[in-house]
Amino acid sequence: MRRRELGLSGIDLWIPAAHFLDVTTVDRAVAAVGEAVTLASDLADTGRLRPTVSVLLPIESDLGKDATLVSRLGEVISELGRLAVREGIAVADHSSDAAARTGAGLSIGIDPVAELAAGRDPAVAAMKAGSRLASARLCDLSRSGLRLPPLEPRESRLDVDAYLAALDVGGYRRELVVDARQWRDVPAGLAATVERCGSRLAPAGGLR
Repeated sequence: MRRRELGLSGIDLWIPAAHFLDVTTVDRAVAAVGEAVTLASDLADTGRLRPTVSVLLPIESDLGKDATLVSRLGEVISELGRLAVREGIAVADHSSDAAARTGAGLSIGIDPVAELAAGRDPAVAAMKAGSRLASARLCDLSRSGLRLPPLEPRESRLDVDAYLAALDVGGYRRELVVDARQWRDVPAGLAATVERCGSRLAPAGGLR
C-alpha cells in the first residue's frame, strides 16, 4: 500500500450478527474484531484520519425477553467499545440500534441501502448520528430492491443532495465509502459514481 502511495481508510468486517450471540462463536467474533482494530491501528497513516472498522451488531429488539442474549450482547458491546478506545480506532456499528448505544465507545455507520429498505430516510439517520458517525456509505437502492450506484436513471431512490447536506451539517469529514457490494458491473459503477457525485462532495472527505 505504501509503495503505491495508498492509505487505509477503513476495514469492513461483516461477521454475521448472530455470531456475536452464539456461545460457540462469540469469542471468535469478538477476537476477530479485535484483530481488525489492531491491524487498522498498525496500518494507520499519520497524515490522515485513523481508519474505521465497520461491523454489524445484533439488534436488541430482535432478542425479545431473552435475558441471556441481552446480557451477552451488552458484554460484546462493552468489549468492542473498550477495544476501540484503547487503540484509538473507531468501530462503526451499522445496525439500526447503533444510535441508541450511547456511552459504549462505539461509533455509528450508515448504509443508505439499509435505511431505504427499512423505509427510513438516510439523511435523517445522518443527522441523528451527528459527531458519532464514522462510516458513511454512498450507494443506492433500485425500485426493484437491488443495490446499485447512486443516481441511476429511472431507478434511484436516494436523495443524494439531501444526504450529503445532512452529512455536511453533522460535521462528517471522513471519506464516503462507495459500497459496491452486489453491483453487476463494479468498474462501470465506480466510474459512474465518481462522474455523478464527485462534484457534489465538497467539503466532505472524498470517496474511497
